[in-house]
Amino acid sequence: MAEVAQKAKKGRNAQMTSQPQEGRMAAKNTRKKKDTKGEKALTTDQPEEENMAAKKASTRKKTTQGKKALTTGQPEEENMAEKKIEEAADSAQAEAASTTAQGDPRAAQFNYTTEDAGCQGGNPVPDPSVEVPSIEELQARLAEAAGASIQRAHQELVDAEASIAEARSMRQGEIEATHEELEGLEAALESLAPQRAGMEEQARVFLEGDQLTAMVQNLHLAFSQKQLELESQLDSRRMALAVLEADHQASLGDEDTEASLLREQLQSFQELAPAVAEKVQLELCAEDNALKAVKLASEGQLEEAKEALELAVAGGVRAELLAEAQSAVGEASHRAEVRALIARIEAVGPESRDALERLEGLSTIAERGGLRRDVARFLATKNKLALQAAEARERDHGHRWAEARRQARIWAEHGVPLERAALVYAAGKIEVWQPAGNNGGWLLREVHFLEEKGVWRKETMRGRVSKAELPSQNFYVVSPALTVPEAADAGAAAGAAS
Repeated sequence: MAEVAQKAKKGRNAQMTSQPQEGRMAAKNTRKKKDTKGEKALTTDQPEEENMAAKKASTRKKTTQGKKALTTGQPEEENMAEKKIEEAADSAQAEAASTTAQGDPRAAQFNYTTEDAGCQGGNPVPDPSVEVPSIEELQARLAEAAGASIQRAHQELVDAEASIAEARSMRQGEIEATHEELEGLEAALESLAPQRAGMEEQARVFLEGDQLTAMVQNLHLAFSQKQLELESQLDSRRMALAVLEADHQASLGDEDTEASLLREQLQSFQELAPAVAEKVQLELCAEDNALKAVKLASEGQLEEAKEALELAVAGGVRAELLAEAQSAVGEASHRAEVRALIARIEAVGPESRDALERLEGLSTIAERGGLRRDVARFLATKNKLALQAAEARERDHGHRWAEARRQARIWAEHGVPLERAALVYAAGKIEVWQPAGNNGGWLLREVHFLEEKGVWRKETMRGRVSKAELPSQNFYVVSPALTVPEAADAGAAAGAAS
């Protein structure tokens, strides 16, 4: 057997040496395929120990198969030995699979997946004994956290803007104060020459000789020293002003960058949770909206005030300010209703026949809306005018009615205007109806209208207007035709009556 093994080893070495490159590549590809098959043979439900055993068996099998691919020309005894090794590996793998099929109590403790380790840890099996929060509860927690972050970011931005504004105001104040100092120093420096000239003139007037000479010298020295002092102060203040302005410009850039970063942070929060951002914005602006509602209500802009009040309520404004805004808007609404009702009362014409009826309806509306006291004076004035107009119409109506009756009677007695005609009269109007003939009925021929100063205007009917019967009252029938003298007398009487 030792000799056989030695011969097999020499045969393998010779075979590997003489095998071409294509054969070695084919063997390599074969090993890769067998590796893949061995890995797929591992079940995902096996315990860790049996997976390891199956993996070792697969490794031994791959090794054997790789060797087999290179031993095409080996002796028969060596091939038999390698075949036994393969059978042993297959037997171990079958035993592991059988154990898994029967069920291992340890397998229930593991849940293997093909996902990454991070995904396996992030999707654990729920434990029924542990209470898991609902999705709605988690959403509420996230909304609360988002609201707190947005409020904090907004407050940081507001504080930063206030701090920036204060710092800028202080720097601008220092710059302005330095400018004023410079202007004062420049004015003092410019005033030195006139002041020295004036003092020298006084010295020449009031002093003589050595005193004058000494005074002029001292004046020159004193003013020269003062000029040097002022120029030194000017240089110092100019340098300080340049430093302040440079520092101010540099600070402006830094402050703008800081504010921009804070705005971007706030905007990013708002974009991630837009609904929460809108709610937070309403809460932050609630007080401003309430004050705006009060101001708009006092100015009479009722609709805008109501909108601002709604925003304040949605933002949860504090109770005291809310009550003030509601009171202001309520008073403005009441005033608007009073103005509208007064306008409707004033629009009623007292001369119209339905004026009293319309005023009565407006009075009912005022009573139901609690506006009676506000519009009582306007209602009383308009009612008085409407009553006066109604009484005047009633008197005029009675006069016109009596005048039409009197005129119709006179015409009927004197045979005017048509023989056997029926004169139907009403207030200020007389209709002349003539018999239609043998068929019966009546035809309207003329209509007379009473105008100002008792004058009657006649209108002749152009079309045919007929009636089967006339009213049973308020009419006269014209008497039969009279003689010529009688007709003349009747016509004169009718003319005198008109």
